[in-house]
Amino acid sequence: MNPQKYEKLASLVDDQEIEFLDLHRNAPKPSPDCLYGIVGDVARAGSENTEVNPYALAAAFMTYVGVSIGRGPYKQIGDDWHHTNLFAVHVGRSSLGRGRRKNL
Repeated sequence: MNPQKYEKLASLVDDQEIEFLDLHRNAPKPSPDCLYGIVGDVARAGSENTEVNPYALAAAFMTYVGVSIGRGPYKQIGDDWHHTNLFAVHVGRSSLGRGRRKNL
């Protein structure tokens, strides 16, 4: 949806309806306790004053760190070797594309 259409849509509904719509998204509501340690610090710093979801940023950061470390280190549990690689997928509504992205 382009910004002009969004502004037109927003002008057709009042603030109460927008608030109602926002409350009824099917998004999970994780606990803020999930963001602790260095991962939480990075997630909170990266999502401050942006529309980035801090939990998605935490997952992306943990994936980045695991890939950076590589498959060398592992933890053996039984017959399985658990390496540091992590796979994450974040699915959600997209931005309106205002060109305000920030690089990590």
